[in-house]
Amino acid sequence: MKRAKIVIFLIIIIGLTTTVTHADVQVEKNSHKRYLMAAMGDSISAGLFAGTYLSWFNAEAGLHDDEVKNVVSQVEATGFEAINLMGTAAHPFETRTTYSWATGKSISSQYMLLKSQIQKSDPNARVSAYNVAVSGAFTSDLVGEASQVVAKMKTGKFDSLKYVTVLIGSNDVCHSRPSGVMKAEIRQTFSLLSQINQAEPIRVLMSGIPRIPETATPDIRSEKTLFGLSCRSIRAILGSCKAMADWTTQAQYNALIQQIQGANELLAEAAADANKSFTNLDVVFSNRIFDFDFEGADLALDCFHPNAATQSRLSQILWTAQPWFQQ
Repeated sequence: MKRAKIVIFLIIIIGLTTTVTHADVQVEKNSHKRYLMAAMGDSISAGLFAGTYLSWFNAEAGLHDDEVKNVVSQVEATGFEAINLMGTAAHPFETRTTYSWATGKSISSQYMLLKSQIQKSDPNARVSAYNVAVSGAFTSDLVGEASQVVAKMKTGKFDSLKYVTVLIGSNDVCHSRPSGVMKAEIRQTFSLLSQINQAEPIRVLMSGIPRIPETATPDIRSEKTLFGLSCRSIRAILGSCKAMADWTTQAQYNALIQQIQGANELLAEAAADANKSFTNLDVVFSNRIFDFDFEGADLALDCFHPNAATQSRLSQILWTAQPWFQQ
């Protein structure tokens, strides 16, 4: 009987030892720093169509000249703009985990560059990407996106929100939304992010809007894309920012560029306001992609969004604008 009690006692001791050892392993495993990078914005950050390029489908399937003329004539006759890829409808065409300039893993995205830089000094650090960008988003949608980021941080799975990228405003400009409304929505967005409580500041890189009219130059309009259609025709079908693409003279182009510049000035002011109002935010505004000269080879099959190679180039350009993670 005594022997049985001793055996039971030993089993209990072994079990407790195993449990303690397992707990120690878990503590050691969870001791690695876990950081979150968030990406907010619209279709560019979501990587819409980034896995394609102008001749991606054209090489294998093309329409005859008479068929192209028929499609174009129907578009021009009806003013057809039914295909408006926004929100969840765009998801099958987005490449946020592969080719997005912000979080793509198949290019030199901000996420890949950030992860590499952090792990140089801390090889055991865990860096996760959370891309909440929405195709077709306006500045008003940033509030919902920021709420998702805040909720993610409240799970307690991350030591800090290490880095946030924001690229927004293209759709606002395309629809001539009031600047005062845009600025108020951006302020509300930053106010939400500032609610995240952490020891280090939340670093935010806010990008300006690229020169959208540049994607509709005469040379690009004549390029062939999906089913042999010209970029002029495919853009008419998709209705991609017609307000910024339907220009014919240099004077019209210059006026549209001035609108973009005005919007970027507003974004810069919003970033400066956030730094003054929210002490735990460190917001840097960069207008560097405004100087990017778009050519046909830079675009996806919709003749509007950047393809994977261009997404990578935009990432490299903006990486040099952030001051926190340089070598």
